[in-house]
Amino acid sequence: MARLLQTGAVDLALVRSGVDDPEVESAALRPIPTVLAVPASHRLARLPSASLADLDGERLLIWNPPFMDFLVDRATAAGARVELVEARVTGALALPDLTEIDAVALLRAGWPVSDGAVMVAIAEAVTLPLLVLWVAGPEPLAVQRLRAEMSTPPETCSEVVELRRGRR
Repeated sequence: MARLLQTGAVDLALVRSGVDDPEVESAALRPIPTVLAVPASHRLARLPSASLADLDGERLLIWNPPFMDFLVDRATAAGARVELVEARVTGALALPDLTEIDAVALLRAGWPVSDGAVMVAIAEAVTLPLLVLWVAGPEPLAVQRLRAEMSTPPETCSEVVELRRGRR
């Protein structure tokens, strides 16, 4: 990503983790609320919400192992031991691995619901980081605008609230 920014191929990048490069600056944006995706037949699918401790013994579907470390650390701190299973397909909206291998996944709120999957609210406040990156130097106007709009957390995330109320 640093090279794309430095060559001007992109003006800014939205990422989950920063880069260690003195020529790239970053700023944290509003974290993204997370929900739990489970197969419709899963024991947690009927609950209005699940705690991280409820993930004990589950297979956790992941797409980017280094990035997911902090989510695994959160689950472990809650008393859950999970088995990490790397997804076969990345970048797709569908979750075929979820039902095929009976796994669960932690996803950003608003992720499209796939056939055979159910989204369950997470009882704890679990969020995904979101950073903006740009080439070191004066902060571009686009970055200033993005930071102004996304630096403070929203009062609620409507999808998480709806899930906790059992409406989704």
